[in-house]
Amino acid sequence: MAWVEGGVTSARGKQWTVTKLKNVLRNPRICGYRSRKVREANPNTGGETERWEIVYSDDGSPVRGQWEKILEVDEWWALMEVIGESVEPGFGHNSRKYLATGTLRCDKDECGASHRVLKAPKSANKPEGFFYYACPDKAQGGCGGGTKIAGPEADEAIKQLVIAKYEEEAAARKAEAVPETWEGEEELKRVREDLEEAKEARQERILSKERYFALLHEYTTKERRLERDRNRWIKQRYAVGGKPVDLRADWDGLTLVERRAYVEQTLTAVLVAPAVGRGKPVHTRLTPLFRSEGEST
Repeated sequence: MAWVEGGVTSARGKQWTVTKLKNVLRNPRICGYRSRKVREANPNTGGETERWEIVYSDDGSPVRGQWEKILEVDEWWALMEVIGESVEPGFGHNSRKYLATGTLRCDKDECGASHRVLKAPKSANKPEGFFYYACPDKAQGGCGGGTKIAGPEADEAIKQLVIAKYEEEAAARKAEAVPETWEGEEELKRVREDLEEAKEARQERILSKERYFALLHEYTTKERRLERDRNRWIKQRYAVGGKPVDLRADWDGLTLVERRAYVEQTLTAVLVAPAVGRGKPVHTRLTPLFRSEGEST
């Protein structure tokens, strides 16, 4: 990162990382909105997660802060469409410490249990820190075994799956024809004008409170739908015209949290079949289930 090479540090004097930068960019404060951090359990990984949330007033509008904004609201939403609003893995005691935990699942007799990590015993004569992914026993919700797999090899196989899928989608985005202009601009402008007119009518007591809030819900729903459509268009334009990420070249420089984010954005699960015979590559036992485009993590 250019900031690190140039000696630029955070306000607390810490070195910048991609994860820290994205966390700052995802905070609505940079476009003038008040925000709060929400911590919750991630049902996909079992770990603690954190996300930024806009603070809304009683009338449903975002609360603006008393500071100078860095980005316009539209620019911030477009940025979120590019980097994603995905939940950031937390750093509590439940944070995942291995690439494939929460992703690998047992495929024996359609068990479906999430694999856990087992450290290799000394008697196995494996390198220091060697580990396995294995289905838990029946008392812990698994089927008791048969799909244990070498951890480092599984991680490498998943890495290659994610990179290959990312490169395939990047090539498809580059080949996709993207309109020069967004066709919904006029409709969005009209909806925002309708919103302002409704607010003025309410202030002048032309509209009842009930009618005003009904219109507010209708117009804001349309506005947000159109904003999402526009942001998707911006994202497509950015992907085609901007410098693409070379995930294969960058992977080794990513933190574990960042690597896991790519895994979770790409895969809903990877099924592990029982071992058949000896000496077969690990990837032959894996069945990836890719996340469909637009599916939330």
